[in-house]
Amino acid sequence: MANFDGMYQSLLKGRARQLLPLINESLEEGIGAEDILNRSLLPAMSEVGDKFKNNEYFMPEVMRCAQSFNQALDILRPLMVEGGLGASGTAVIGTVFGD
Repeated sequence: MANFDGMYQSLLKGRARQLLPLINESLEEGIGAEDILNRSLLPAMSEVGDKFKNNEYFMPEVMRCAQSFNQALDILRPLMVEGGLGASGTAVIGTVFGD
């Protein structure tokens, strides 16, 4: 059984050493990469953002969580591409000239 709560809590604490084995175990059990991403990792990062906004987390905590998230994505990204999951949209970023 996938430990979605364990992955969520590990990411919320920025503990990649705990998170990555849980992800690998879930993948071995047949849990899809998209499920892992949507049911634990994205909600955890959303809470990290909320905690930062409410001054409960500061930049070091946010950076540690973001690094753990990126390490998790390094495992999940090839599986999502292999499974046919593509980009869900396009982002355009710009600034006003001379601003």
